[in-house]
Amino acid sequence: IISGALAFLYVSQNNDAPSREESVNELINLILNKISNDDTLRNAVLNAEIDPGNINYLKDSNSTLIKSEIEKFIPPKEDLEFKFNICLLNQICTCEVQPTDECPKDKNIYSKERTISVTLQSDSIEPRVLKIFVWEK
Repeated sequence: IISGALAFLYVSQNNDAPSREESVNELINLILNKISNDDTLRNAVLNAEIDPGNINYLKDSNSTLIKSEIEKFIPPKEDLEFKFNICLLNQICTCEVQPTDECPKDKNIYSKERTISVTLQSDSIEPRVLKIFVWEK
């Protein structure tokens, strides 16, 4: 009887805890909300270099700012890794940012995206999509 009660309590406690997938998706939503609601970060997305033929592709100061912001939520020393991509609305944002990049094929990759619309302060004339990919190390 005691072991049955303990097993019931253990199962009940685990059902209340969010799953890993839910936790990671909530984290990605937090990051996307922060970036989309902060004028500086929004402009960084809108003004980032997104031409894959350009040597500064996602390595310019705007992209560095976005990466730094994401690292505040997902520090490099934690158990999660991430990549992000910025695309035009008519493009497919993939995890392979550069042709030499590869995302893990043997891991569960969680991703979400957010459309960032043009503001009066941005130099961009087209909205962009910011997509974040997260997986466990």
